[in-house]
Amino acid sequence: MSYFKVLFSAIALTLLVSCGGGSSTPQTPAATPPAAAATPSAGEKVYITYCVACHAKNGKGIENMYPPLAGSRRVNGPAAPMLAVIFNGLQGEEIDGVKYSMAMTPYRDILSDEQIRDVTNYVRTAWGNSGSSVSMEDVATARAKKPGA
Repeated sequence: MSYFKVLFSAIALTLLVSCGGGSSTPQTPAATPPAAAATPSAGEKVYITYCVACHAKNGKGIENMYPPLAGSRRVNGPAAPMLAVIFNGLQGEEIDGVKYSMAMTPYRDILSDEQIRDVTNYVRTAWGNSGSSVSMEDVATARAKKPGA
């Protein structure tokens, strides 16, 4: 008989606790889950895939190896020089007074014009940059130029 008393008491206690114990204090609702992180733009996806390893998630590059894109005059200036670097790569040039030791891959044969437009527009507006928007026509014009021209 005492076995059933213990079992009944355990079930009653479980129900009492799970139902709030009969207190008059209102239950706190469960916290609302945080909103999902914003979906990365097409340009940010290209940046993460092809650029982040060298130029970093924050666009600050790697000291003496890869130049920063955040605050760069090349990024914030006319689009043509930036597009030329994306298409043709770059090595051994001094950028904003610093010589960087590592080469940038030429993406002419790797990325589509749409991907280049998207990543260029992403970089030109990320991390406080204020470069003007790049069109598909700008990208096509840059692709048509021969490397070194």
